[in-house]
Amino acid sequence: MNNLAVNFLKVVSLLVFISLIPILFLYDRSTALVWTVLLPILPLSFITVGYSNWRNMCPLAFFSKISQQLTWIQKRKVPNWFENNFYFFQYFLLFLAFGARLVLLNYDSVYLAFFLISVILSAFMTNLFFTGKSWCNFLCPVGIVEKIYCGSDAHQYNTNSACSTCSACKSDCPDIDMESNYWKESANEQKKVVFYSFTGLVLGFYLYFYLQSGSFSYYFSGDWVHNNITLLSSGFFFAPFIPIILAVPITLIVFSVISFYLFKGLEVFLWQYKVFNNVTYSTLLHRVKIIAAFIAFNIFYIFAGAPTYLDYPVAYAMFYFLIVAMSAVILHREFFREESFFIQERFALRMIQKWDSSKPIPTNLKEIYYTYANKNKNKRQQLITYRETIHDLMKEGILRDDSMGVLEKLRSQMGISHKDHLNVIRDIKLKNEYLFDEDIEKSSERRHQRNSYKKMIADALEEHRELNSIYIKSLQKQFCISDQVH
Repeated sequence: MNNLAVNFLKVVSLLVFISLIPILFLYDRSTALVWTVLLPILPLSFITVGYSNWRNMCPLAFFSKISQQLTWIQKRKVPNWFENNFYFFQYFLLFLAFGARLVLLNYDSVYLAFFLISVILSAFMTNLFFTGKSWCNFLCPVGIVEKIYCGSDAHQYNTNSACSTCSACKSDCPDIDMESNYWKESANEQKKVVFYSFTGLVLGFYLYFYLQSGSFSYYFSGDWVHNNITLLSSGFFFAPFIPIILAVPITLIVFSVISFYLFKGLEVFLWQYKVFNNVTYSTLLHRVKIIAAFIAFNIFYIFAGAPTYLDYPVAYAMFYFLIVAMSAVILHREFFREESFFIQERFALRMIQKWDSSKPIPTNLKEIYYTYANKNKNKRQQLITYRETIHDLMKEGILRDDSMGVLEKLRSQMGISHKDHLNVIRDIKLKNEYLFDEDIEKSSERRHQRNSYKKMIADALEEHRELNSIYIKSLQKQFCISDQVH
């Protein structure tokens, strides 16, 4: 998607979001507009435009970027303990938002308007005190949903949503490289818990309408919009003595826990009985996560929007067919994705950057290795390119010790012998021993941060601007660059 289209959609989403607030204040029961007309558009937008394009369009990201540019308060990175546990924290905020809907926000447009205002202020204030995209990466509850539905987002490797003044606010930043972030976090237990339990959270949310009233017609008719509910109203039709303030979290927790153990059981079964031949544990985890996301996505669209769209049955049928078709395509594309394919493609992209301009570049990344081996007869140049590419991928953390096996296939396709391969690895290790130390951070965001800072300095020099100490210090604040790095 080109920049013009992204900017146009960004303006549209921002105008729609801002206009909601006066509408909610002026029109009673306007919550139906938000929950049954606009909300169903969001997940569809994530998977249609892709993770990075959506992050560039998101209206909440717009408000966080305003304060991101303000440097009159010394910004800092979030604490390490928070970064290590942000999946649980974001999921907890999402859980609270789901609960708030069922308890209060579904029925009262004024409370919903104040809720949206508080979210805008939260986005603004977070990036006022914390560097980079701290709101998007660590606090925004929608960020979890974006990651679940977009998966590895493999088809969007040409786009990113990185900050122009990157401060390396997060290790393995998804805004710089979404798929790289996805595979680096493949073994993250918190991420697995969130992906597995999210399906239950969505199902429990919509089934609660039945548990509260004893009939699905209560939800699909839209009668819930017109109810006057208090925190102590009856929570369950079969247990009216339990107030809604307790019934809602009980329901969401129970369904989330059941969902987690169901998908955990599926994971154990598939791995124990080797249902998928010749796949790594990382690939298996990926496939179970994608199945969970696919089910959650379709459960959401069984219910979301139905109270309004059912009044237009033909349009609703076409819309739902589109949803099922798109989710099936994404399931197929993501299900058969593997980290080894990702590494091979990134290897090919790095080689293209070093390609001899006099030779045509293959359009298919999978053909590049054969083409390179056949057309480049200079063995020394082959080895230099091979070494530089491995070095770059290791420096960014894309290629790790546990994924070195992928190189066996690549070096064979490039016509590089096993002996030459070992010599290249040995040479890299002798000159860059830190690349093989798992305790030392290797990241693309550090590289992007320093390159962005360097470019800003270079642009200033080219334009003959005065690089006084005040200007340099302001840049260092924006990029979180130390004096030593400067």
